[in-house]
Amino acid sequence: IKKLLNGQKKFTVSLQGHDVFKQGDKRTLYLKIENPEPIENLLALLNPPKKAAPVNRQTSILDKPKRVTKKITPHLTIARNIAKADFERIADFTPFDYHAKWECDKVSILRRVWGTNDTYDAVGEINLL
Repeated sequence: IKKLLNGQKKFTVSLQGHDVFKQGDKRTLYLKIENPEPIENLLALLNPPKKAAPVNRQTSILDKPKRVTKKITPHLTIARNIAKADFERIADFTPFDYHAKWECDKVSILRRVWGTNDTYDAVGEINLL
């Protein structure tokens, strides 16, 4: 990870109010990031797209399967897995309209035991230039 992030520069993160993810009958309240591009660029460095395996059979353009691209939305979670009924009882969301800026000057590396829901443990930090 240090090699991948070597030479990456600091950037400013700006919050721009709140928004909601809807997953069936659950809701997640989060803070929107106004300028997600620097975070998306770091993610692209750390998680490059997989190369497609070569296909050794003749296919037409019509029968090629569509590739699903996973879209990541950089955000700060306020509360997750709120029941829809409970969420709809909230009349005023203005207390969650945070607007703030700060400089991101390091990346924290976290880990947890694979296949568990244990908490993450900090294992290191990488400073940005």
